[in-house]
Amino acid sequence: MKSVFLRYHGTFIASLIDNSPKPLEISREFPGDNHLYVINREIGVYVTYSTKRMSPWNHTFQPKHLTSIKEQFDRYEECFLILVCGFETTAVLNKSEVNILLPLANPTNSSISIKTGHDRKLQVSGSAGKLKSKLSKTRTYERLIEALK
Repeated sequence: MKSVFLRYHGTFIASLIDNSPKPLEISREFPGDNHLYVINREIGVYVTYSTKRMSPWNHTFQPKHLTSIKEQFDRYEECFLILVCGFETTAVLNKSEVNILLPLANPTNSSISIKTGHDRKLQVSGSAGKLKSKLSKTRTYERLIEALK
């Protein structure tokens, strides 16, 4: 199972490095938690993945995962939830979007679903709500890269 985790998290990290305008320092926030990363000591990132090959991709969260996300959001002004969708795409969600999608204030078993269509956009919905606008499938790292500048 560890090799699967490394494969999908590695995809995220390699893509981030390849698209970054400047050198990056990426570290695990806590040694025992393989979801939480910190970039350049100022941006919190929670990474999870779905191994499914095609849309829709479902990402599930237990209450302890939601608590980790909320606590990271409290520690860092800039935070992102990274949802790796097979080897097809990655959704990068900011704090306000995550707060729409997941019940962070009252953690319960939750999920986020990502669907893609012919318009090359990602439709994102979660247990607590759905995003009003679609995300660009081809510019998934744009927000995170913008925060690094």
